[in-house]
Amino acid sequence: MDNELRVIDLQEARELVDKAIQEAGEDFVYNPGGGPNCLYVPNVNADADAPSRQRGCLVGTALKIGGAQVYDWGDVATALGGYLEDQQVKLTAMAGLYFRAAQVIQDDGGSWGAARQHAERVFQGVAVDAETSRRTRAMYF
Repeated sequence: MDNELRVIDLQEARELVDKAIQEAGEDFVYNPGGGPNCLYVPNVNADADAPSRQRGCLVGTALKIGGAQVYDWGDVATALGGYLEDQQVKLTAMAGLYFRAAQVIQDDGGSWGAARQHAERVFQGVAVDAETSRRTRAMYF
């Protein structure tokens, strides 16, 4: 087994969110009406027709696409550091903040397309070149 630390940077976070949205659709709303609870995995305790029973939240779906094994954790601010570390996966600070910016809109009841638009507005003009990526690899979320 490869013990090398896998780092998800801002560019990859953007790509993973895009792929998650391609799966569910721009108009998919994980949390109709808003609320603080989301899970990285489908919520088997939700009503049968609840969107959260169909799939995990945006960040959970993105991380799963990126190869992380996602668990029944919901809060991006507290969960990412702990269980991803067990899998030798880390986020740069910018990637973590990008995921958080998207999740805020999702948690407020916004569509995944709106969540991505918000994250992109927050990071407007932020480009990640090879040098920036190299320098931020030591800064984790």
